[in-house]
Amino acid sequence: MVAADLADVLRRRFPQADASLEADLAACEEAAWGETITPRDALKLIQKLHAHQEKPHRRRQTRRRFRKLEREQLQTSRKGLHERGNKPATD
Repeated sequence: MVAADLADVLRRRFPQADASLEADLAACEEAAWGETITPRDALKLIQKLHAHQEKPHRRRQTRRRFRKLEREQLQTSRKGLHERGNKPATD
């Protein structure tokens, strides 16, 4: 499978993937066939691929934190209403 095909598959599976993913995969493919890549450039490619992997994980963590904050705020507001003797509005 070539880099372009792999990028297409990944885009279908993960539509939020960065636009630079295909270029990074192509650079990795080129480096695999060439013998002139320096260790420094190889490390940069690995770091770029790792960054692509980390982005969805960070989004999940952010969503989880946001939901947790929403729940805490909701509980706090309900507690305040209860202490004042008011009932929370129901939908």
